Amino acid sequence: MLPSDADLSPDFSGLQDRGFIAHPDGFAFADELLGLNLPDAYRAAELLRLRSYVNQIGQIAEPVACGLGYTILPWSGIAACAQRDRLAVAQLARQVQHDLWIVQRKERVLPARIRTVQSVIMKAVAPI
Repeated sequence: MLPSDADLSPDFSGLQDRGFIAHPDGFAFADELLGLNLPDAYRAAELLRLRSYVNQIGQIAEPVACGLGYTILPWSGIAACAQRDRLAVAQLARQVQHDLWIVQRKERVLPARIRTVQSVIMKAVAPI
């Protein structure tokens, strides 16, 4: 995720110049996504130039929207930002997707309200 006025096909040096807005999952996301897309330049998350660290999902994108750096978030992180119009998503050759799991205790009958929530989740993530 970049400020809306940024180059949407960044190279690693451009990202380093901008600086990383870190968060609890940010280093793992960086290792996965940047390692996959920039294998010749990216070495490890510990070597990223940090601009800030934010611990609240709804606030991680705020410094990016203000032009202070870039970050790596799932789509839900973009949706949580009040300033979505000031954000852009980098165009990378390879994307990362994670499985979504619904877990419940074995042989437990779920209440109707939970089954309703499960149904809504399944519809929301179903392939189109």
